[in-house]
Amino acid sequence: MSEADFAQPPHFTHFETDPHSGEVRFEVSGYGQVMEGRAPAGTTRLALLLQFMGRHAPHDLCELPPSVLTAAQPIAPATAPAPAPLAEHERRYHDLVRTFAHAQIAACTYDVQTGRLELIGGGYFGEAGPEVPYVTSMAEVLAALDDSDRRRVQRATEEALRSGEVVSYHFRGALRGDTRPWYEVTCVAESGGRRVLGTLHNVTARHTAELALAQSEAKLRAVVDHTQDAITIKDRRGRFLLVNPRAAHALGRPAEQLLIGAEVEGIEENTWEQLRAVDEAVLRSGQPQTYELDWPMDGEVLSASVTEFPYWVGGQVQGTVCISHDITPQKKLERELRESAALLEKRVEERTRELEHFTLHDDLTGLPNRKLLMERLERAVQVQQSGGPGFAVLFLDFDRFKLINDSLGHAAGDELLIQIAQRLSRMVAASDMAARLAGDEFVVLINEVTDQQQAERYAAKLNEQFTRPFSLSGHILQVTVSIGLTSCNTPYASAHDALRDADIAMYRSKAQSRGSYLVFAPEMRERQVRLLDLHSELGQALRRGELRVHYQPVVSAHTGELRGVEALVRWQHPQHGLIPPADFIALAEEHGLIRELDLWVMRRACSELMQLPGEPLSLGLNLSARHFEQPGLTGHLRKILSDTGYPAHKLILELTERLLLTDDPLVPLMLKELQDAGIQVAIDDFGTGYSSLRYIQQFPLDLIKIDRYFTAAVVERPEIVRSIVELSHSLTLKVVAEGVETPAQLAALQALGCDYLQGYLFARPLPLPELRQWLEKAPPCAQRRTEPQP
Repeated sequence: MSEADFAQPPHFTHFETDPHSGEVRFEVSGYGQVMEGRAPAGTTRLALLLQFMGRHAPHDLCELPPSVLTAAQPIAPATAPAPAPLAEHERRYHDLVRTFAHAQIAACTYDVQTGRLELIGGGYFGEAGPEVPYVTSMAEVLAALDDSDRRRVQRATEEALRSGEVVSYHFRGALRGDTRPWYEVTCVAESGGRRVLGTLHNVTARHTAELALAQSEAKLRAVVDHTQDAITIKDRRGRFLLVNPRAAHALGRPAEQLLIGAEVEGIEENTWEQLRAVDEAVLRSGQPQTYELDWPMDGEVLSASVTEFPYWVGGQVQGTVCISHDITPQKKLERELRESAALLEKRVEERTRELEHFTLHDDLTGLPNRKLLMERLERAVQVQQSGGPGFAVLFLDFDRFKLINDSLGHAAGDELLIQIAQRLSRMVAASDMAARLAGDEFVVLINEVTDQQQAERYAAKLNEQFTRPFSLSGHILQVTVSIGLTSCNTPYASAHDALRDADIAMYRSKAQSRGSYLVFAPEMRERQVRLLDLHSELGQALRRGELRVHYQPVVSAHTGELRGVEALVRWQHPQHGLIPPADFIALAEEHGLIRELDLWVMRRACSELMQLPGEPLSLGLNLSARHFEQPGLTGHLRKILSDTGYPAHKLILELTERLLLTDDPLVPLMLKELQDAGIQVAIDDFGTGYSSLRYIQQFPLDLIKIDRYFTAAVVERPEIVRSIVELSHSLTLKVVAEGVETPAQLAALQALGCDYLQGYLFARPLPLPELRQWLEKAPPCAQRRTEPQP
């Protein structure tokens, strides 16, 4: 059958009643078929059933149940089958009614004039069974309905009567339990508008299913329309079947236009090619595809995670469903995390390099530290051992650095170390190394040394470099450096051995003459070992009477008259002979013996000087700052003076500048006690420029002793000595210059106005018997005065 055949719904083309037998004959046309049949006399019920069958049957009438087909067999228009016996028609009628009842379909007849309504087949309104008609009135039925349903039934009935056409509608029936059933009615007016014939189909289940489906579709549509994901459905040819708002926005077209084939603009061709390739892969394989895509939208490029999968109908892939999720924030976060990770990695690398640098470099000066020095020095040792060039280690220690630190503060000391490091860095070649070990100790490693003179020239150059003064915190500081260096010809077994020997040579250089250098010799190591032994012997030396006191004369700078002596301790070791104080005074400080040692020297000196004829000489004694750490010093001195009979006003205690810079409140109190006891106080080794005028004015002082280093340089550089003399005289303090060794120095000091002189030019430190002889043989100008030294 063609589609045109379906345009003609089934309808009665002819029916009549035999006047003798009452048998009904009918003919039905529709859907390209012509059917005729006969029914027993009595009603038009069969005609109503066939009308329902024609309106609601499947498109192909041949698919109707056999019971229906037996009641209405297709016939050719030109010929008709022989009438069936009446019994057969009755059987077919009953089958048809039961079939309709099973399908919950009832045939109905409404008499317009009487209002009589007769229903048969559905079993809705009677209890006698589907074959017994249920008779009621239209008014009764309408009364049981809601207003809206009542009006719907009335309007449809009126429409059928007025138009003569088939009318279909739905309405809700009377309340049955908790629900109202839904019915579908198909009716047509007949017999000149006196009757309405139709079918009544209970479609409650279908309506409920349709409602559930509609609700489900509405929910799905709400999800699809309001999700932030872009969703599209396409057929096999790529035509859009569904486009949700997010997808329409991304594609730049309204969904209505996309569904009718509008093209998407503004998308690069390679992007479309990628999408088409994915479509083809999904359609071909029937497997989902997941990928990421960059998509231009709203003036920026968004990143999307796309999942595309097939949809199936009848076992065949009919198209694709595409869901795109915006992952731009995640991608941005990923990029930020990658950038942060890269930045963090860079910072970690930088920090690692910094830590490596800090591990191998001094934090204050930035110079290589001991660890890096030892690595480089070990490499130099290995090169030398393998027949390569030699090397030299220069160990530098800056003289009086502790005094600078204590005088001007640690910040000033740190600044001095930084300036020292800067000078070293400028001097050292790239192939060599300058390192800081600790405090004011620095080491210079010279590689590829071919002869010892090369290393010594380098050391001399360093000494010269550091004769230039430093400008520090408003002070001009003169700093000297003592240098010990190794011999480039010595085959060392390890870096430790080379550094040890340079250190030993440095200490010997410092002991002999500050501001100089000394090359290591093997006997220095033996002496160092001997000094270590002295640690344990020093305490015994006091008890065994091995210490001696020597006296160095102090004379007037202008008359040469003897003004007093300075007591200096010596150690007469039974095996090692006379040991100079530079070798054991530091040991006494380190081991806490210095207070006992100082008091012993004081008692011995006072006692011995009282043995000399005439007026007692003025006595200068070095006093350690350790005596000022606890009270009681003045009491010890009074006891010694009382026991020996030595006059207090003749005693001169020589203190270091460092003591005056302490914040200990005991110091000024104890100095005041000394002044009250009549004991004089001198500042020893003055001239390094670290004491301020305030400190000198604050304490009760009597003399200033110029350090021997400035005395040695007074001929070439007299400015510092002149400043010290002028400052001291302005404060009514006398000045003593130590270390006078030449007539030129004597003349310069006399010209600058020094008051007293002390040094080898006049006499070396002498034991008491030799001092007696010196006094007896001294020229008249060196004879002592009997009045006290000012």
